[in-house]
Amino acid sequence: MSFLAPYLLGGLAACGIPIALHFFYRSRYRTVPWAAMKFLLDSIEQTSRRLRFQELLLLALRVMVLALLALALARPSTTAARGGGQGDAVDAVLLIDNSLSMGARDGVARIDPGNDGYLSSLKEFAAPDGTVRRLDRAKAAALAVLSSLPPHSTAQVIAVTDRAVPLGPQTPSHLDQARKIVAEIELSQQGSDLLPGVGEAAATLQRGQSPNKELYLFGDMQRRGWEAQASSLSEKLKEMQGFARIHLVHCAHRAPDNAAIVGITPQSSLRTGERADFAVLVRNTSANALRNLSISLEVDGKTAESDTRPLEELKPGETRAVLLTGMLDRAGRRILTARLKADDLDGDNRFDEVIVVHDRVGILVVDGNPDDREPRNAGSFFLQHALNLPAQVTSAARATPRSLVNKDLCILVNVRLEANGKNEGGYISPEFVKNLASFVHDGHGLMIFSGENVVPEAYNRLLFEQRRLLPTTIAKIANSPADKPWTLDRQSAETNPFAKFREEEGYAGVDRIEVRRIVELEKQPQRPDVLDETRVLLRYSNGMPAVVGRKHPGEGEVMFVTTSMSDPQWTDWFIAPPFVPFVQMSLNYLLQGQPEAHNRIAGEPLQWQAPKAGTATAYDLVRPDGETVRLGYPETVAGRPLVTAEDTAKAGIYHIVAANRAAQPGAEEADGERILDEPDGVPFAVTPDVRDSEQLQPLRPEEIDAQTGAKVAHWIAGDDSGLFGDGARMKSEWTMWLLTTLFVLVLGETLLAWLCGRAW
Repeated sequence: MSFLAPYLLGGLAACGIPIALHFFYRSRYRTVPWAAMKFLLDSIEQTSRRLRFQELLLLALRVMVLALLALALARPSTTAARGGGQGDAVDAVLLIDNSLSMGARDGVARIDPGNDGYLSSLKEFAAPDGTVRRLDRAKAAALAVLSSLPPHSTAQVIAVTDRAVPLGPQTPSHLDQARKIVAEIELSQQGSDLLPGVGEAAATLQRGQSPNKELYLFGDMQRRGWEAQASSLSEKLKEMQGFARIHLVHCAHRAPDNAAIVGITPQSSLRTGERADFAVLVRNTSANALRNLSISLEVDGKTAESDTRPLEELKPGETRAVLLTGMLDRAGRRILTARLKADDLDGDNRFDEVIVVHDRVGILVVDGNPDDREPRNAGSFFLQHALNLPAQVTSAARATPRSLVNKDLCILVNVRLEANGKNEGGYISPEFVKNLASFVHDGHGLMIFSGENVVPEAYNRLLFEQRRLLPTTIAKIANSPADKPWTLDRQSAETNPFAKFREEEGYAGVDRIEVRRIVELEKQPQRPDVLDETRVLLRYSNGMPAVVGRKHPGEGEVMFVTTSMSDPQWTDWFIAPPFVPFVQMSLNYLLQGQPEAHNRIAGEPLQWQAPKAGTATAYDLVRPDGETVRLGYPETVAGRPLVTAEDTAKAGIYHIVAANRAAQPGAEEADGERILDEPDGVPFAVTPDVRDSEQLQPLRPEEIDAQTGAKVAHWIAGDDSGLFGDGARMKSEWTMWLLTTLFVLVLGETLLAWLCGRAW
C-alpha cells in the first residue's frame, strides 16, 4: 500500500488526545464513612463493570475516528506505485503500437450520436463502410484518456514498433497538441517489439515533475511484441511498478483472416527479351481456411501487363507457391511487384523485389587441375555439367585480367595462388587477383572451391589480408576420423540460398553426403570499421562451416566452399544427387546477389555505395508516396563513400537520386563519368515485416500477467468513454471507503456517548 499524501499521516498522533483526556480527567473523590452508603454498595458493584466497559468502548471509537480521519487525508492506494487520484495532476505517457499487425480490420464501429468520447472519435477514424482497424481503436481510446486527465496534467505520445519514436508534444502540458498528434499517427509496416517503447516511456516518466505517473500502452497485444525480448521487457515493467501505474489497453476484438506474400523466387536465370517464371510465396497466417484469393505479378509497375492467378483455397498455416510470369524487356535493375486480394490485413498484401536482368550471363570457371586429354579428370568436370548456363573454362595459368571482361560470375576450382615447383595446372597471376578484387567490388559474384591446391598461408595473405576476398582466414586442412566421416547438416541451412535444404524433405539426401577432408576456418572478431557481412550458409555435422558467404554493401557476394568438388579423397558430394541443385542455387544466388542490398525490410536502413565521381554530389531519397527527403553528401565508411537513408517505416519502392538533377542536368555526371545509371535513381524495394502478421491472435490478460510477472491494469478499448476517467483512477484509492467508515463510526460514537451519559 502507498499514500498519495503521506505527510498527513502525522495526524495519527491525534489519537492520543482522547486517551490523555480519559486518564487526566477521571473522577476524583475522597472516602467519607457514612452508614447509609452501605445500602448502596451492592448496587454500585453490580454496575461498575458495565460502566468501565462502556467507557473503554467509547474511548476506542474516538481513537478510531481520529485514526481514520488521518488515514483518509493521507489517501492510501492499493498499488505500490503512486498514481493520480481524483483531481490530481498526472504525468502520462501514451505508448501507441503502430506496427504492421495494427492495420488489421477489427469489426464495425457502433454509432452513438450522443457520445462525445470514445465512440465519437472512433467514428471519425472509421472507413466509409464503418469498418475500423486496430490502430483506429487505439487512437480513439488514447483520445479518451487525454480527455479524462485531471487539470494541469502532462502527456507525451510515443509510437512503438520494433523501435520507439517520441512524437511530442514539445510542451507536455499542451494536451490539445497531444490530441492532434494521436489523431495523425500513421500505420507502419515494421514489426513489433514492445521493449524499446516501454524503455523510452520509463525514461520519459522519470523526467516528469509530478509524483503521479501513469503509462498507457495501446496495442493488439500480439505474441511477437511480448516475446521478442521477453525477459528484458518483464524486468523493465517490474521496475516501472515502483513509480508509475501501468495500463494495458487491448485494441484487438477479433482474430482476422489474413494471408501474406512472403517472397518472390526466380525459377530460372533472368535475361532480357524473355518471359521469366517466378514463384510467389503466399502464407495463410490465420486460423481459418481462406478462399477465393487472387495473386498478381507485374514488372516495373506495368499493371496492364500483369499476370494474375486465382487461389481457390489456402489452409491454415499453409504456404503455397503460385507460379506467375513477367516480361523482362530490358537489362539492369527491374522491380517486381506481387499483390494479393483480399483479406483483413492490407499491409502484407504487397511485396516488392529488385532483381537484376542480364543481356547475357557471363561465367568464368578457372580450373586449378585441368586435363585436356581426359576431361573427366579435370577439377571442373562435374561443376560444368551441374551448371545450367554456358561458361568459359580456363586453366589457372591462362587466366588473365581480360578473362573477366563481360563476366558476371567467376568460379575458382582448387586454384593455386603461388608456384610450388611442380607446375601442376599452374597458378593465377597477381594481376588476375588484383582485377578479381575489383571485379567483386564492382558488384559481381565469386565462388571458391577448396582442394589440395588451396594453401592456407597463401590464401590468407593474398585473398584475405591484401584483397579482402575470403570471408575469413584458413586455419588448416582437417581430416575426419577414418571410421566416421562427417556429413552435411541440412538443418543448419537457415537462410538463402540453401533454406530449401532444411524446409523440403526432398533434400533429405543432403544429410547422407560424406565429407572426409575440409579446410578449417578461423572465426574472425567483429570489427566496427569494416562493413563486411560474413555468414555461415551451411555446416557439417561437427558444426564446422561447409559454405561461408561474405557480403559488403554495394559489392558482390563471395561464397567459399570448404571441401573439394572433384576429389573423392575429400568427399563424394560432387557425385551425389543434391550436388546439381546446390550448384544451381548458388549460381542464381550469386547472380542475384548484387541487388540484395536493394531489398530491405521495413525499418532497415538503405545503403548505397556512391561512385567516386559522385562523392561531391548531394543525394535525395524519393519515398514511395513521392515525398523527397534530403540525404546529403556521401559519408566515407571503411574507405568507401556510402549514402544512407534511415527512415523506411513504410513499405514500397524508394529511389536515391542526385539532388537538384532537374535544375542542374550536369549534376548527374562528373569528370565524364555518370553518377547514376538509372534515369529515375537507384531503386530499393522495402517489404513489410511479415513476421509481425504470423500470429495475429492477441494474448489474453492472464497470459500477459504470467509472462511479465508485473502488476498491470487491463482495459478493453470499448464503448465506454468514461473508462479511463476519474472513476477508474479512483478505483485504486481507499479514501472514499475510509470516509464512509468514518461517518459510520462518528454516528456510532455519538449514540454511545448519549447512552453512556444517561443516569443509572
